[in-house]
Amino acid sequence: LFHDFAKSLDIDYEKLKESIDEKYNTWVKDGWRDGNGKEITDWHQSFKNTVPHLKPWPKKSTQTTTVVKAKFGKK
Repeated sequence: LFHDFAKSLDIDYEKLKESIDEKYNTWVKDGWRDGNGKEITDWHQSFKNTVPHLKPWPKKSTQTTTVVKAKFGKK
């Protein structure tokens, strides 16, 4: 339901999917309260207000891992 609503909005859902997952999981974990502890009574509107602040997660890159290992060792 949450993701269906997100897909219905004029956003690039695929780019924001991980951020949307994280927002949903945070709200569930926090008992449907926002970052200020206020109860979310209209999650549709709360999500619409949140969308402009969501950012795509960076893609995992094996090149970055290789550079880090080369610079700092294999730990």
